[in-house]
Amino acid sequence: MVTVNPELDTLLKRLSLYLLLAVTAMLLVLSLAAYCGTFNHLLELLSHLRIPLSVFCIVLVLVSTICKNKAAILMNMVALLLNLIPVALLYLPASKSAQAASTVSLSLLQLNLRPYQNKHYDRALKVIKAKDADIVGVIELKQDWTKFLCRSLPEYPYLYKEEGFGGVMLMSKYKLLEPSIEYTGKIKRPRIRASIIKDNQTFHIILAHTVTPKNDLRFRNEELHIVAEQAKSGQRPLIVFGDLNCSPFSPYFADLLKQGNLTDSEQGFGPQPSWPCPLPFIPIDHVLTSSDLRCVEREVCDDVGSDHRPVFARLDLVEVP
Repeated sequence: MVTVNPELDTLLKRLSLYLLLAVTAMLLVLSLAAYCGTFNHLLELLSHLRIPLSVFCIVLVLVSTICKNKAAILMNMVALLLNLIPVALLYLPASKSAQAASTVSLSLLQLNLRPYQNKHYDRALKVIKAKDADIVGVIELKQDWTKFLCRSLPEYPYLYKEEGFGGVMLMSKYKLLEPSIEYTGKIKRPRIRASIIKDNQTFHIILAHTVTPKNDLRFRNEELHIVAEQAKSGQRPLIVFGDLNCSPFSPYFADLLKQGNLTDSEQGFGPQPSWPCPLPFIPIDHVLTSSDLRCVEREVCDDVGSDHRPVFARLDLVEVP
């Protein structure tokens, strides 16, 4: 018969309690620090982790409850609220003063191919065919992918592309009006601006792929600011979509929406993580609209072999007084 040393048992329980409190305190500090993204590059990166931080908080609330430690329960509940509030706010309906919807709608599909590692042509083609969007925005291009898509998608006779660094391509069922490529900063990241006419209504489009903020926020934020200025001064209705390398929980994303008078299509649907695959937990692929457009359908689509999941949205034109 094995006998348990009471002193050892007490020591292990005490160490477990200290560990629980230490992890809880660290999670609470991280949850608070994620609100300070404008002060530091690393804190801004932390702001994108609201969803996984919420999951960790829930786990620790359960563990704290089992351990019957009131201090740990309280701290984990506070941390959970700090992380859940920004997530929950995305489930609130978009605040639009729009009146009745018109009969004009536009559907968009955006997908990041990651072409140098991805050879799953069939997966991408299946998603594009299934969604049958009016406009397809392709992020990251390689010549073999461009040839394949052009050959396999005759229903998109109009396209405009730049295969340079962080390449972009706009494919459309409708003629692209005045398409142009713009570059931002020294990195020369390409961005497409164009317009289309559908059902006698002109739609203005910006397809963007900003630089990753992994090492430096400046280049991404510079382009976000430029896009916001273009959106603010541009014609309407306007859609900005693409891989913006920024989640809705970043203070710089909030600046983009405010300065550009834009609405996040996720608003009312909740966060829809698109990166990284196979288990995405950060929404960085976006469809943003001017106030005269309302998102009536939005979803993250099936895996296409990339580190991103495609994003589909259907927009209705609405009357704004």
